[in-house]
Amino acid sequence: MARYRLGIPVKVVGAPLRAYDSRRWPQEPHLSVSLAYLRDLFDYLHRHEIGLYRLAGQLAPYLTHPDLPHFHRQLEECATELAALGDLARQYQLRLTLHPAFYIQLNSPDPAQVARAQTELCAAAALLDSFGVGQEAIIVIHVGSAFGDPLAGRTRFVHAYNNLPAHVRGRLALENDDRIYEISDLHWIHKRTGIRLVLDVLHHRCLNASRLPVHEALALALASWPPGNSLKSTLAARALNCVALSARASCTCSYLSPISTATLSIPLTLSTTCKGRVRQGCLPSILCLRPKPKSWP
Repeated sequence: MARYRLGIPVKVVGAPLRAYDSRRWPQEPHLSVSLAYLRDLFDYLHRHEIGLYRLAGQLAPYLTHPDLPHFHRQLEECATELAALGDLARQYQLRLTLHPAFYIQLNSPDPAQVARAQTELCAAAALLDSFGVGQEAIIVIHVGSAFGDPLAGRTRFVHAYNNLPAHVRGRLALENDDRIYEISDLHWIHKRTGIRLVLDVLHHRCLNASRLPVHEALALALASWPPGNSLKSTLAARALNCVALSARASCTCSYLSPISTATLSIPLTLSTTCKGRVRQGCLPSILCLRPKPKSWP
């Protein structure tokens, strides 16, 4: 039987739980408040046997805002709480990921925008480092906008990516989008950077000029993850940590069926998102797609 873990992004719809401190800057929001929310959320995920969680991009409010420097030391101020939550995530075998906001545009022709993106990615990597989690905790990004020339955009992405610090590059994974950059573009970038690839199945359905079947696109993503890039030295652990496959499901979960048939024999992490209006029972129907393994590899 294939080994897998299911995950969700940011908001829990099955319980009145907050994912981060959403107050605006005049109310002095703080990472410490977000972490208190997060502990309750981790307990919920553990009780419901959910093994992956995408952290809110706003977990540390205004952490890098250039005009609000008093927010910049939140990681240092919360070092003890961050380490404790990282310990809890390991205890629960909970894999963490981040997906920064759309304004992260490493392929921008504007050097100031690229510098801003690099600052944000360094901060996101520092946050995951503060949790004390391994390289399986990834920061998922997109290539960026077309800026009038998608091919030139790919080249600029390669240049900006290679200029990032090595420890930040070690956290990044690149996901296909639904309008500009498909999995074949990502593979072109991977060959020039070594960046790991993540397949979003709904995006692949929306943008697939190469006409790659889902299982071939998934194979490209899996092949981009090097051996030994996982926390545990088992055969299944390599493949488990090889991809955070994001299946954007409709409310009827109709987009999940290609995954369940295409990946019967490969271990993976499956992050599920219900797009559109969420109906009662949507998440349980996703979680019942496969029986839970006795233990994660």
